[in-house]
Amino acid sequence: MSQPSLKRAAIRTLSRVVRRVVIGRVPGLFDTAYYLKHNGDVAASGIDPYLHYVWRGAAENRDPAEDFDTAFFRNQSGKTRLDPVRHYLRFGSAAGLDPHPGFSSTSYLIRYPDVTASGVNPLLHYRTNGRREGRVAQPSAAKTMNISALRSVPSRHLRSLPEEGRPFSMTLLRAFPAGDTFESVKRYCFLLKLTHDEIALLVNAFDTMPTSGHTAITLEVSADTDARGEAEPHDARPKLDTVLFAFEHCYVAAQGDSLRIRYAELRLWDLREQEARVAEIFPAGAVEFRI
Repeated sequence: MSQPSLKRAAIRTLSRVVRRVVIGRVPGLFDTAYYLKHNGDVAASGIDPYLHYVWRGAAENRDPAEDFDTAFFRNQSGKTRLDPVRHYLRFGSAAGLDPHPGFSSTSYLIRYPDVTASGVNPLLHYRTNGRREGRVAQPSAAKTMNISALRSVPSRHLRSLPEEGRPFSMTLLRAFPAGDTFESVKRYCFLLKLTHDEIALLVNAFDTMPTSGHTAITLEVSADTDARGEAEPHDARPKLDTVLFAFEHCYVAAQGDSLRIRYAELRLWDLREQEARVAEIFPAGAVEFRI
């Protein structure tokens, strides 16, 4: 064996021991073969691939697998103590963070309650079983940006609407129905894909509700994109934008297809620009979603 080969073998053995002692097992979402194939310097050095990812690779935005975009995930999570793969497995998916622009953790868990009940990470399930079973992975609604409102929001408090094939309605309420059993929630978020006209109608409704005299204002959103609004020029489909509704310090009551929220403040985040920003802030109120 040549001197360089002996050196690589020694580095491989030593770094593997270090990784096992300091980090532990290689997570199931880390694709060793993919990492070595796309990082020739790591393969040539002999260093343990996952140790390299934790030590330097993540900071350099190297991807640990074909379906995990490190830069995309870090833009959502911000700085974390763990590397992106372990953070996503332990905390990220539950907080509604997505590992790749083509995969929505929250949508997958909502669409498949059996996966939620099993406690298996949504991407890991999709990779090992879901794709083979014909399950659908929806694109992430998050852009390559850091959306602070989504930090620490568990997946059960984050919904993306409309869900595939299912319309929904949103009703602003003047009085909150009595007798419901409430859950106190710090923040409940909705990522809504709406046309420009629908966004304008919602903003106007929240803006005028306190002084309108109406007892309720309802917006119904079809699941049929072609039926919503006017199409863009040279396009057969209307243009949709994703906006984030963050209901702050609220009480939530869920019953059947109804979700009622009484909130202290509503923040409307505009995600259309490269940097997410709070576009509107509305005072306390109540709203009901029917999904």
